[in-house]
Formats: sequence, C-alpha cells, structure tokens
Amino acid sequence: MAIVYQIPHTSRFIATTTAFVGTFNVPTPGVYDFGSTLVPVAANTNVRILQFQPNAVYFIERMSLGADVAEETYLASITTLPTLSFRKELQRTAVYERVLPCEQLIDNREVGAWVFSDRSDDWLTLSLTGVLTQVPATVGKATINLYVGLSIFQVDSNWYTANFRNVLRPGIGAVLRGGKV
Repeated sequence: MAIVYQIPHTSRFIATTTAFVGTFNVPTPGVYDFGSTLVPVAANTNVRILQFQPNAVYFIERMSLGADVAEETYLASITTLPTLSFRKELQRTAVYERVLPCEQLIDNREVGAWVFSDRSDDWLTLSLTGVLTQVPATVGKATINLYVGLSIFQVDSNWYTANFRNVLRPGIGAVLRGGKV
C-alpha cells in the first residue's frame, strides 16, 4: 500500500545516485569498512547529494540500495549492519530522526521525507557506516561498492512553501478576528 502525496505537477524531479566504498583492510584489517560513528571513513561521511535552492521544498520520495556483489553475498558478509543518515549540512540537522538500516538490497522503497532550507549554500548530505566481512565470494575483491539512489521532488511554489512552513505571509490577505495577520 502506498501513501498518496499531493505534489504539484510543476515540481522538478531529481534522481541521484551515490557510491559508497568499503575497502578491504582499510582502515580495519580483515573487513570491508564503510566507517562507524567512532571511526568514520571520510569518503563515506557527509557526501554532498543535492544543493538546496532557497525557499524550495524537497520531498525525498524513494530510495534504492544496490551493490557490486550479489544480494546473498551482501547479506552473508554483514558484520555491522550498514546504516544511512541524511543531514542538512549547514544546519547540522537530521532529516530522519534515526538512521535508515540497510538490512537488504532494496529497489524503490518509499522513504517519504520533506526537507526545506532557506539557504542556497546548504546541502543534503548522506553518510554510510557499516562493516562487511570477507566471505568466499569476495576473496580477492579489493572493494565493495554500495549505491544509493534517491528520487527527489523539488517544489518551487511560494504558496506551497508558505503552507509547508505553516506561516501566513502578510501579503496573502488573511484576516484574523481583531485585525490583519
């Protein structure tokens, strides 16, 4: 069952794909390390995905997760479950309250999240952490790549943005009892 969202037909569709690399023996011997909260891997931390346009509302609708290994190989090699975190770079705020677990490879999963920034120098960033062990199918493989694909809608509508912020601007002409807004 899907949730139906009212996204204006004039919205811009943005598809992104980001590769995260776990390198064997780097920094941790014997595993493909994508990083952890204690020992992050710089290449997999706060990767810039999308530069925000001021006063635009963004809807992250769907996410896909792929790998350059078969799904059964990915599942068999999980030591520390890979997780994704979405953040706004300048405000340092999380898009989702918790990290998203990558417990399997997924295609087109609904992950509905609304994001707004009124700064043009702000970015949507992704970080991936997790550890995969070497299994027979990955012997001789120097890296494992995980690919995150996002389907995002950019809504450029003053009316929509005002309603998203739940703020009535004085120019709208709304009148409350006792005076103008």
